[in-house]
This record gives sequence, structure tokens and C-alpha cells, in this order.
Amino acid sequence: MSLTAPAVTEAVPRSSRQRALESMRSRHREWMQGLLERESDLQDPRDRLLAVFEHLEAGLVRGGSHVGAVVAHGEPDTADLAREHLREVEAHVAERCVAAALPEHVGHALTLLVQGARVEAAVHRSVQPARTARTAAAMLLAVYEGEALF
Repeated sequence: MSLTAPAVTEAVPRSSRQRALESMRSRHREWMQGLLERESDLQDPRDRLLAVFEHLEAGLVRGGSHVGAVVAHGEPDTADLAREHLREVEAHVAERCVAAALPEHVGHALTLLVQGARVEAAVHRSVQPARTARTAAAMLLAVYEGEALF
């Protein structure tokens, strides 16, 4: 009996590292898809920006982990995936800021709030950092209401 390539792949157990990478990729896809679904009913670009924090909080309430919160422990592949995820979240926030006619630096600040909330939530094992970050984001967006040109 000869083994075909798929049979060989199935016969060789995957390493825990491979499973971890696959899990991170899957969590990333699920998180981004969930975010897009959360935003889908929202028309106002500012509401879509705040939805990022609501989505982060909802994931924490469900006990889910966020791929960006994974500590890489020096593993290049894991660190690369975490960076890729963060870059995609940054790009998403930046796109939402453009749609809301907000300055570029607001997107950077909002991304820092998202990342900080994620880390603080992991450290404190609480959803409160996501709630606090959403409040801070709403306050920041309020600065740019109307004709404000900060």
C-alpha cells in the first residue's frame, strides 16, 4: 500500500506549534468577520469606529481570546501573525477614520486604545478596560464633531 501526499499529511501528527498557528489564523478570521458583522447595520462611520470596542468587549464577555493578545514567547511565526493581525486592525480603524473625515492621528490614537484595552483586559481578566477605552474613544470623536479643527 502506498501513501499519497494527503494520506502522508494525515498520518503525520501536526505539531502543537502548527496547531497554535492555525488557531491564531482562525481566531483572526473569526474576529474580523465578527467585527464586520457588528458594523453591518451601522451607517454612521463614527458608530462603526465605536463598534470596534463593542466587539472587543463582546469577545471578552464570551471568554474568547483575541489573537492580538497572544504572547509570542519569541516564536517568529506567532509574533508575525500577531503583528499581521494588529496591522489589519490598524488599517480597518484607519479606513473608518477616513470615512468619518477624521484626521489620521485620530486613527492612531484609537488603535492604541484598542490595543491597550486588549492588554489590560488580559492582565486584569476584566471587560472594564474595553468599556473604558470605548468611553475614551467616544470623547475623542466628540472633539471632532461639527466644525472643530483640532
